[in-house]
Amino acid sequence: MQLQHTVKFNELIKNNIKKERNVHFYAEQMNVSVAKLTEICKDVFGTTPKKIIASAVVNEIKLLLKHTPMTIKEVAYELNFEDVSNFIRFFIKATGLSPKEYRELL
Repeated sequence: MQLQHTVKFNELIKNNIKKERNVHFYAEQMNVSVAKLTEICKDVFGTTPKKIIASAVVNEIKLLLKHTPMTIKEVAYELNFEDVSNFIRFFIKATGLSPKEYRELL
């Protein structure tokens, strides 16, 4: 059962990461409680669903910065960040680099 849930969770992240970063959304889509999703993620991945989602968002940001000519502002809006400064803070917290610094390193 846990394997089914993890496959479903990964699939949902892949299909929704550009618009949805809320753990509650994913739990609801899977018909489980947030607590149950957290339990499954900790058992299988050793971390929380929130961290898994954040990691997926960071990976998506990196892909867009690396492979598209989109501006940082466009990347932020593409990933449903309402405020560019929140987007930049999120990326710096996750990577230690600003999106601009990351792109310049490529």
